[in-house]
Amino acid sequence: ELLLLDPDGSPHPCQIQVLARWFDGSIKWALLDFQADVEPRHTVEYLLRDIRTPIDITQPTGIIMKEGSDCIEVDTGQVTFVLDTRVLKPFSRIITSGVEVLDSSKTAIRLIDEDDREYQPYISGTTAETRGSLRTTLRFDGTMCDGIGRRFADFVSRISFFAGSSTVDVKLTLRNSRAASHPDGLWDLGDEGSIYFKEFSMNVALKEARTGTLLCERPEQPPLDIDAARLTIY
Repeated sequence: ELLLLDPDGSPHPCQIQVLARWFDGSIKWALLDFQADVEPRHTVEYLLRDIRTPIDITQPTGIIMKEGSDCIEVDTGQVTFVLDTRVLKPFSRIITSGVEVLDSSKTAIRLIDEDDREYQPYISGTTAETRGSLRTTLRFDGTMCDGIGRRFADFVSRISFFAGSSTVDVKLTLRNSRAASHPDGLWDLGDEGSIYFKEFSMNVALKEARTGTLLCERPEQPPLDIDAARLTIY
């Protein structure tokens, strides 16, 4: 068993997923999810110990997930997210403090090809890859199709939710499954297996204008004040 200790030496809530074991059954690789309290520009140390006897640790209420016939509801304790399992938007509803904040009519993921045809991400499979008290990750597989069912490309999306937080991590991958051709061993761009598109965008619209903060990960860059109701990233 693994035990995470905080800087005071007390057991710290931790979500542990064993990824691989040695031949004797001991843990070789493990993925840890935990919430750390660190002041800006400070360093704290957490200690991971291997223990023989499990210790009961008071875990937070955690994430509550409910699955319906055409949607999944995820409650982090801070915000409730509702996701359609037919078309990836990625969210059809967002509720915080009992208030609906998302304008679902203007929220969508779309792709526009070189002929100005528009495609939407239709979901073919949904999997709860990780279902824990501190982090839950949903995986969506599907295809980008237009209104008459023409397929343009495949997609994979992973959306992670965190206990007690309004933060969501959305990863979206567009995949071209057509075989490429390499005449004479040359890997040129634009061969017959390539796909072309003008736009691949995700629009998350709020019901009313709100100001927010865009946090930039580049070193020594201050936060940027933005109009959160309208934000375009190129």
